[in-house]
Amino acid sequence: MQRIALPSCSAECGDWNSGSTHAGQYDRTASTARSEHGRAGDVMKIAMAVVLASALFKPAHATLMDGAAPAYALAPQAFSSAQDGLVNPTLTFTNVPGYGTLAFSYGPYFQGQSATDPSSPPTSVSGTAAPPLSLTTDTVWQTVIETDFNNPVANAEVLGGVPVPATNGFGGPVALLFSQPVTEVTLTAGYLDNVGSTTIRGYAADGTLLGAVSSTQPGYETFNLADSAGRAISGLLITTVDEGGFGIDGVGIGRATTPQPVPGPASFAILPAMIFGLFRRRARP
Repeated sequence: MQRIALPSCSAECGDWNSGSTHAGQYDRTASTARSEHGRAGDVMKIAMAVVLASALFKPAHATLMDGAAPAYALAPQAFSSAQDGLVNPTLTFTNVPGYGTLAFSYGPYFQGQSATDPSSPPTSVSGTAAPPLSLTTDTVWQTVIETDFNNPVANAEVLGGVPVPATNGFGGPVALLFSQPVTEVTLTAGYLDNVGSTTIRGYAADGTLLGAVSSTQPGYETFNLADSAGRAISGLLITTVDEGGFGIDGVGIGRATTPQPVPGPASFAILPAMIFGLFRRRARP
């Protein structure tokens, strides 16, 4: 039988026996497309992980707020004439529901802060409260219980800030430190000359500033203070730009509740597991 030689298909067909050149090009193109598609998918998964993490772990934008009167654990306490003249007093209350023994300590401001010179009113306080929150041992300013003759209640006693060694006056700052953190605080301040002239700042036990509220009316104003995220309050600082100053009275405490935790950086510890879960897929053969 005559043998017929078949033409080689290597050149024309791209080495058909070992795999077509066109087929190889197709495989490489398809592989490149799959790789690019995979990278696009990976980018989408990273974006999804970041968005999900932000939604789950973003800290709350909490702040001090002035709202309705709380249900009291300790009703507003009025200073008495027997306390007149007490300097930087500490007043202790027992059998307070949810707290037991609770002390209110007064002073001009907190450790880490400083106040302007009494001879240059109005007085302002600057600086960051140092941890743990504690009252200053300043020898320039002090607080004192005294009579407020502008109060509509005859011979009403209030606590004001005055320069040392004065025992009456209302031009200085007033700080209040609680012996244990509280969730809600009520107090009355006055006489206030102008709207927005008096500011109350709230602090946590580590000196963190929780936020601030300002007066909304002239005269005597009652503030009902709480943190919008339920964080506990360990201290308050009250300052004013009114030339006549202010005094405070009627400090009360709302019922004890468990402060709500605010997610912090430690919450991101589970983020790698989330990303791994999004990226995990079956291995290709």
